[in-house]
Amino acid sequence: MRNTVIGLGALIVLLALALFIIPAPERSGTEDDFVVFQEETRDTQIIIEYPVLDNKVAAARLTAIVDGYIADFNNTAKDIGPSSIGKPYLLIIEDVDFAETEKTEGVLLLMYQDFGSAHGISRLIGINFYKKTGETVSLEGVLDIGGKNLNSLSEEATVFFEEKLGEGFIKEGAEVADKNFESFFVKNNEIVFFFEASQVAVQALGPQEYTISY
Repeated sequence: MRNTVIGLGALIVLLALALFIIPAPERSGTEDDFVVFQEETRDTQIIIEYPVLDNKVAAARLTAIVDGYIADFNNTAKDIGPSSIGKPYLLIIEDVDFAETEKTEGVLLLMYQDFGSAHGISRLIGINFYKKTGETVSLEGVLDIGGKNLNSLSEEATVFFEEKLGEGFIKEGAEVADKNFESFFVKNNEIVFFFEASQVAVQALGPQEYTISY
């Protein structure tokens, strides 16, 4: 078992993009093997890019998931009200990794949102599908792939974070609960679980990851 750092280069690129106002883009459709969507209004700017999966069911599910994130962003922007920060609220979603195993394929997305606070919020999101059916891999399914149950996963993650984070560890974030382990990315021979900032570590320590081998 080990902790991995994924997509830091892509994160730097996206954060750099967030510092600049990109000229008002127009919506474009699927080009080659990627779905590209760029849109700007007075108050919001959205930049999306992710791969088109071969399995049509999985591709449709991935699009629906991304569309859900876009809808959530737009709803939050409406709730906050017109931008008063001199630039639009920003949403960027880009794929930073793709993994294919014997039974699964998955996309790792990096989502960055900026609603005018001192620092935008970034989040890694693993979305995994069964190659045969295109169905989404559930937590129960990924535990089966990894040969774990939720209790053993929680215990092992707790030991890992206690050693890594010390007094900065927030134990509740790794307790036995589906919601604590619902973000993961299936790769060949390993599964990476993602924990948002303040979930298992104090805010200053940022998001965390825990990896199991299988």
